[in-house]
Amino acid sequence: MIRNMIRLDPLRTVAGLCALLFFVIVVVLVPLTASASDPFVGNIKSIEKESPVLRVRILRGGKSDAPAAATGDAVFQGDSIRTDEGVRVQVDLSDGSNIFIGPGSSVQMKNFMVNPALGKRQMTVKALQGTVRFLIAKLFKSKVSGSEAPWAESGVTIETHTAIAGVKGTDFAATIGAEDVEIAVFEGVVSVKNAVASVTGEIMLASNQVSRVLRGARPAAPAALTPQMRDRLLRSTTPAKVMIPASQEGPGKKTSKAKGNLGIARDLAAGVPLKEIMLVLVKDGVSIPEVIGASIGEGVDPAYVVFTAIAEGYSAQVVVAAALKAGAPLDVVVNAAITAGADNRSIYIGGAEAGAPPAAVANAISSATVPGAPVYGYTTPVDDQQGVSTPPSPIVEVGGGRGATPSTQPASPYKP
Repeated sequence: MIRNMIRLDPLRTVAGLCALLFFVIVVVLVPLTASASDPFVGNIKSIEKESPVLRVRILRGGKSDAPAAATGDAVFQGDSIRTDEGVRVQVDLSDGSNIFIGPGSSVQMKNFMVNPALGKRQMTVKALQGTVRFLIAKLFKSKVSGSEAPWAESGVTIETHTAIAGVKGTDFAATIGAEDVEIAVFEGVVSVKNAVASVTGEIMLASNQVSRVLRGARPAAPAALTPQMRDRLLRSTTPAKVMIPASQEGPGKKTSKAKGNLGIARDLAAGVPLKEIMLVLVKDGVSIPEVIGASIGEGVDPAYVVFTAIAEGYSAQVVVAAALKAGAPLDVVVNAAITAGADNRSIYIGGAEAGAPPAAVANAISSATVPGAPVYGYTTPVDDQQGVSTPPSPIVEVGGGRGATPSTQPASPYKP
C-alpha cells in the first residue's frame, strides 16, 4: 500500500511519513502526564504541622496552586515548595543534602544536576520567602568504590531576591525579608554578595557568623552568631532529631545511635518535652533501649527517663532492662517504673534481663515508692498485696501507663 502511495503521490507520502514520525517521537519522548520536570531532585522526608488543616504544597508547571503534598512526594527541578504558617518540611535531596523549610516559607528547585559517577554536582535553589536551612552534603557515595568521597566538582548556589550565597559543603540558614536577607552560618564557609551584579563587594562567612544584605547594598560585615539566634533558627526550621550541626554528624546522615550521642539533653535544654524526643527518635528507627541508654548516658535523670517511657506506653520490661544496663540505680528504676504504672512481674523480668540479682530486684519492689508520694506530677495508688496495682491518675496529660493508649495518642508500634 505504501508502495502504491509513493508511486501515486510522492510528496504527499513523504509529508505524511514525516508527520507520523514526529508523532511517534512526541509520544515516546514526552510523558503522557507532564506533571513534573526532570530531573528528579528528591523527596519530602517529613511534614510537621501545628494543625491538621495546615498544608504544604508543591507548585509545578506554572500553576499558582496545588493540592496538599504528603510525606514521600517526589520533588523535581523547577518545583516550588510552599508551607503554611505552622508547618515545617524536611526535603531530602538525591545528592545527600537536606533542606528544612520553616513556617510560611517558600523555595524553588531552580537547577539540579548530579552525576555521582563523575563526582559532579551543580545545584541552584531560590529561597523566595521565610526561613530556610540548608544542610549541603560534602561527600557523595561513589558507584565505583562504594565508599564516600569529596565531590570532584561542585557548584551550589542559593539565590534570594537580595543576596546570592555560594557554598561547597556547609550548614546555614537564610531568612528572607521584604527588603533584606539574613545569612547565618552554623558550620563551614559561605560566600555572600548582592543579587544585583552592579553592586560590588563580596564577603566570606565562617562558622558562627551572620550577615545582613539590604536591597541594593553590599553585605554587612560578618557579625557573631549568638547562641540565642542559632537556637531560634534551628528550632524554627528543623525537627529536633536533626538539629545537630553538620560538624558533629555530617550532612545527609542519620543521627548517630551511639549511647549518649542523640542530642537528647540538648533538646531538653531547648524546651522539647522528653516524650516528644522519644517519639521522634523511635519513628526515626532508634530502638527504645537505645533511647533509654542514650538519655541516661547524656545525664538525664534516670527516674524521669524510666517514668516517661513507661507512661508513654513502652514496655516496662524493656525500659527497666535498658535503664539498668545503662547504669541507673536499681531502686531509682524500680520506684519510677512502679510510679508510672508498671506491674511487678514486668519489673522483675526486666531486672533479671539486665543481670540484676533476683533477690535485689524483689527487695527493691517491696520497698518501693512511699504510698501517695507524687513523682513528676503523679500520685501513686497502693495495693496491699502487689504494691501498685493500677496506673496512677495523671495530674498532667501523658499517654497510657502499663501499655494502655489514651484516645489522644496512637499506640506505640514498638511495644512487644
